[in-house]
Amino acid sequence: MRRLETPDYSFALNDEPRLRELFERVLREPRGPRQDQHLAALHDDVCSLVRRAKADGRHVETIIVALKDIFGVPDRPKRVFRDDDDTPPNIVLLRRIVRWCIKEYYGPGADVPLTDQ
Repeated sequence: MRRLETPDYSFALNDEPRLRELFERVLREPRGPRQDQHLAALHDDVCSLVRRAKADGRHVETIIVALKDIFGVPDRPKRVFRDDDDTPPNIVLLRRIVRWCIKEYYGPGADVPLTDQ
């Protein structure tokens, strides 16, 4: 059974197809205006999920784990990546998504990096 199919994480099931589609589009699309459009749509959808989950009383950690499950990224990677040059694109994108999630959950004063690179 997938984690999203368990009661603690099922809140994200309805969002899974759209989020996964946008995630894959961002990864496939070459850099440029179309990728920026997909990235903006992914950002908006992730933030919408975070707002709804927070309103339902979900903890930010639960939301992050659900997002990792949606995007097929393990909770604990098998190796540590030193910098973005060494890191697979899906992990780099997931790191951005986690920053979006934290900023949306806690607000603009959240202790996360200021840049969204």
